[in-house]
Parts: sequence; structure tokens; C-alpha cells
Amino acid sequence: MRCLRGREGELKFGQTGGSRNCLSKAKAWSKITLPCNMVTHKLSREELHYAMVMFKLRVHECDGQAYEDLFVSVIGKRYPRFKPVKPHGNTGDRKNDGYIADTGSYFQVYAPENASRNIVHAIEKAKVDFEGLKAYWEKIAPLKEFRFVLNDKFNGPYPEVEKALSEIGKANDLKVCECMLAKHLMEEFLLLDEQGIMQVVGLLPAPESLRNLDFSVFAEVIRHVIANPISLNAIAVLRVPDFDEKLQFNAISSAVGALITRASFQAGAVLTFFQRNATVSKKAIRDKLADIYLHQRDTVAKTALNGSQQGDSIFFGMLKEIVPSESVAAQDAAIVLMAHFFESCDIYDDPNLFT
Repeated sequence: MRCLRGREGELKFGQTGGSRNCLSKAKAWSKITLPCNMVTHKLSREELHYAMVMFKLRVHECDGQAYEDLFVSVIGKRYPRFKPVKPHGNTGDRKNDGYIADTGSYFQVYAPENASRNIVHAIEKAKVDFEGLKAYWEKIAPLKEFRFVLNDKFNGPYPEVEKALSEIGKANDLKVCECMLAKHLMEEFLLLDEQGIMQVVGLLPAPESLRNLDFSVFAEVIRHVIANPISLNAIAVLRVPDFDEKLQFNAISSAVGALITRASFQAGAVLTFFQRNATVSKKAIRDKLADIYLHQRDTVAKTALNGSQQGDSIFFGMLKEIVPSESVAAQDAAIVLMAHFFESCDIYDDPNLFT
């Protein structure tokens, strides 16, 4: 993936280049240029899809400080001159969560659990934080651009907040004064290099690696599943529908579907494991995975995600709970385990029960 170079090697903030891995027809959401890391990576379309789903899941999970940390992680990797500001003592961060002195660009993060219920507070915070920021930081680096970083959880902008920021910008003769929404942060995230992307969301599944499984890792994955109970109850139903039918019924994208299908080719390893380890209850594992599935399904249902975004988010949410460590071997074993129980309809919904 390549950045668009301008004069002095700068990138138009939020824009992407013309490579096949870039966001198609991405629209620049701001009107400034910032020094950026020029990146090229070899992620496939499927891996970029996995990264997008995993990032969206992170956004929906993050409120308050957690979202600020996510924002700093992404922008800090994208723009070397970005400086995050940490609160100190009674003075706090002086209404500034991070800035780029060269361009006079300042950022203030607001991430309530439900932004739509806090519009009035968001407007008040934007106004108060801007005044506090200007009073202190104007002396350090002239304030030219102010971005109110709002975790809207992909719901879109709020007219009242946009209006308030427009008024602030005009009253203070700012070059830019706008909301930086979750979708804008995701655009910057997808412009990171491969290492940066995985530092933010973790390992990305690779279908080709499922060909060479480390059988011994199954025991580690199984022990992890057993040791981390979910306080839900599930009734496992053993009915096997057509594989493609079930993928479509559960709104799972073709990219994630391909991953599950490839993993199912190795599912015999799961049967072998249970045959060699008679002390491990297959039913206990089955029911635990069903619990995890219901937990993730209920969690994702509360978000604004829809269609394949829901099905894929449930998959990566389950994978995050199942994988005991940040290792490719453990992740591969977990995906094969999920594929085995997916095929027998112990996780995800069985379309046969709805016909």
C-alpha cells in the first residue's frame, strides 16, 4: 500500500493511494497535509478484510481511555511527529490528548459508551476543551487545526456536534475544525504497514498456514477454553446443514467463510485429539464454545454492525476468547477447533431450525 506523496513528501490526511489494497474511492475527510510514514505491505484482500473486522470490533469494545489508547496507537504509528499528551497531576492534559506542532494540529478524544445519548455533553465538552486547549497550547504551537475525536461506533456524525465545531472554527479562524469519527480512524489504521496493523489488532489469520498444524498446541487451546468459563447456558444441537448454506444464513463473508472452509479440511485433527485424550470431554468443549458463541452474538447484536459485519465480528470475537496466546500455532488450532464445531452446528445458528 502506498501513500500519496505531495510536496516535501507529505500525505493528504485520510486519503489513500491507487493500489488494490487501498480503500476504494476513499474520500479525504480533512483538508490538511501531515508528515507520514510511507508504507508498503503485502496483505491480501482477505487479510485486509480480517483486519477491518477486527478493528471495528475493537472500536465497539473501546470506551473512554481505551479508545484514546487505540487512537494514540494508530495515529502515533502513522505520523512520527504526533505527540500524545498524558495527564499529569492536577493540571491533567490541558485539554489536549495529542498534537503535531509542525502543522498546529490538535486532537481531543471523547468516547462515551453511547455517543447518541450524550450529544449535549459532547457539544459542551468540545467547546470547553477547545477554550482550555487554546489558552495553554497556543503559546507552544499556534493552533491551526482542531479535531474532536469522537467514537461514534460507526453510526455517523451528529449534526449538532458538527454545527458546534463549525462555529468554533469560524470564530477562531481555524484552517480545520471537525469531528474525527471511527471511520476516519479506520482509514488511518488501514494505511499502516503490516507490522503496525498487527500491533493494533493482533495476529491476522492466514488460510495457507492451516495446512501445517502443530498438533500439540490443541491441548493448550483446549485447556484455555476449559479454564475460561462464560456465565451463559447453551443447548448444543447436532444437525448438519449444507456448509455454504450455513455460512450464508449466518451472514458470514466469503473471506471469513473461506477461512472456516479451509480449516474444516483439518478438522479430523480434532477427532484424533479427543480419541487420544479420553479424559477431555468433547461435550464440555462443545458446550463451552456454544456459550462463547452466544456471548459474542449478544454482544455484537448491541452494536450498529449489520450483515456480514455481524457474522464476521462474532467469529473474531470468539477467536479472541479462545486463543490462549499471541502465536500463529494457537490461532490456527483455535480456528480448526471452531470449524469442527461449526460444521456440526454447535456454534452459529442452524438454518434447518428456521425452515
